[in-house]
Amino acid sequence: MTTEKDSLYDAVLLGDKKSVLTILKNRVASGVSVIDLIDRVMIPAVKEVGEKFSRNEIYVSEMLLSARALQAGLNFLKPFMGDERKRKAGLKMAVGTVKGDLHEIGKDLVITMLRINGFEVFDLGINCDIDTFRKAVNMGARILMCSALMTTTMIFMQKIVEE
Repeated sequence: MTTEKDSLYDAVLLGDKKSVLTILKNRVASGVSVIDLIDRVMIPAVKEVGEKFSRNEIYVSEMLLSARALQAGLNFLKPFMGDERKRKAGLKMAVGTVKGDLHEIGKDLVITMLRINGFEVFDLGINCDIDTFRKAVNMGARILMCSALMTTTMIFMQKIVEE
């Protein structure tokens, strides 16, 4: 890894969105593969964040900062993706945060990663009821993903599965 890649890793790890964007602009301008930046630097950094969180070495707020820095970086890289990853033919997915839950960071990260890997994904948003998921099926989604942070919303997940 180059020093610049190490600094990108550190910026994602620390949740430094401004540095992530600056480093990515420089790396893309110098011709570094977008997929390499994501797969070899950014994803490993966020995995380390998850590991640190599971060991109680960092707080939720630090994990969220890292997730937001990753998301900002991935959003910046989208236009540069080109044909590096081909669309997965015909497989449409839908992801929504279930009714009663307004959290979206995890949902947004999953959607971004799926799209980066070539999947067509409908973002259903937050606080989604059964009808919202039903509409996604009618639009051609073959896989539905329900997101929730709060355990109190699990009953809505069950209703969607039963439907």
